[in-house]
Amino acid sequence: MEIQTGLEVGQRTQLVMTQRMQQSLRVLQAPSAELAELLREALSTNPFLEEDGEDAGDGEDVGSGDPEAQAEDEPRDLATAPWGREVRTWEARPAVARESWRAPLLRQVRLQPGGERDATIAEYLLGCVDTRGYLAIPPEEIARDLGVPVARVEEVRGRVLHLEPAGLAARDLSECLRAQLAVRGEEGGLAWRLVGEGLPDVARRRFHRLADRLGVTEEEVRAAAQRIRELWPHPRLLTERSPIHPVYPDLLVVRVEDSYEVLLNDRIVPRLRLCPPHAALLRRADAAVSAFVGERMARARWLLGSLGARRRTLVGLMRLIVTEQRGFLERGVRSLRPLTYRQLADRMGLHESTVARAVRGKYVQTPRGVFPLRFFFSKGLRTLWGEACSPVGIRARVRELIAAEDRAVPLGDERLASILRREGVRISRRTVAKYRDQMRIPKASYRREP
Repeated sequence: MEIQTGLEVGQRTQLVMTQRMQQSLRVLQAPSAELAELLREALSTNPFLEEDGEDAGDGEDVGSGDPEAQAEDEPRDLATAPWGREVRTWEARPAVARESWRAPLLRQVRLQPGGERDATIAEYLLGCVDTRGYLAIPPEEIARDLGVPVARVEEVRGRVLHLEPAGLAARDLSECLRAQLAVRGEEGGLAWRLVGEGLPDVARRRFHRLADRLGVTEEEVRAAAQRIRELWPHPRLLTERSPIHPVYPDLLVVRVEDSYEVLLNDRIVPRLRLCPPHAALLRRADAAVSAFVGERMARARWLLGSLGARRRTLVGLMRLIVTEQRGFLERGVRSLRPLTYRQLADRMGLHESTVARAVRGKYVQTPRGVFPLRFFFSKGLRTLWGEACSPVGIRARVRELIAAEDRAVPLGDERLASILRREGVRISRRTVAKYRDQMRIPKASYRREP
């Protein structure tokens, strides 16, 4: 093999993301809460930035001004809008440290005979349950890992099954539901028998068949099935709920007479101002200090410029969304129109990725509630008349049809698709089934009530 060295000259196009460009994109795509943290970090590291408060000293003010002197097309916020005080917003609550979901269960075990010795086995059992609350590995394997008899593990597991909430560490759905019925005092009753012998028929509401098999009346089966539906098939959901984080609307849409006004909600975001150094200080500074001052001043001005660009981009996007989705604001979700990032990017003279970054993680408060900005974007389906309709509106129509159906003869996916096609929507049965699954609505056979 011969190795040679050589020199090659060529041209190529490459996008280089400078540090300033990265900062601008980070400011644009940051939601209000994240942006507030970013600006507080900038305040602590840049001596030429200060928070604009009532007692702030002389400085170059940005982000505030006289509401009467503000241009018509300039983005408004709650501070500059004359009706801003009447707009309702929420205050954040501090996060509270929470104990593990296993802790209250283990306290219940320690109060029972066996105490700390059983708590060790119970803790291992609870560590082996899946997200539903069912035991993910066989008890024999747990006994081998702990070096205890299998009967001892099963005895502790039986106690865990009947803790509050009941059904944890069950091996399957039937055992989970039976544990909950036992805690209610219904062990051996009709509901107990249905869970063990006819759960698939209960799900399909075949009450007549169950009544003949068990030698009871259909009304008794129906009442027992209703008690089963009140149980929790996934008991783990009762022990570990996701923390609810406060949502800060980044934008607000307010109805003013016959039009809608878009406001920027920056109440939790620090309002910054530029505080340049005194000229006398710069005259006495050496080269290193002058370079430091110049670099920090340039960084501060760039940050303030990025904040202004963010304000203009978000408000401009929301104004276009309000124009396109005015039907939704006035009539509801059935009037939501298809909308894509490319459509707004072309109208604003931006790149599609810029619109995607601006929308990501942002929320808007409208007269109809608080929605993520991405809620207003979707690809549409064509109607027979050439118009476009939003999948969100179609899902709402499917929900309406199912809510109004005859439960003795529920609407199947093909019938739902046929009704929508008669209304002008070009849709297949498979698409209807997909929308129904997304809304967590069971199939027709599971909705049937004799």
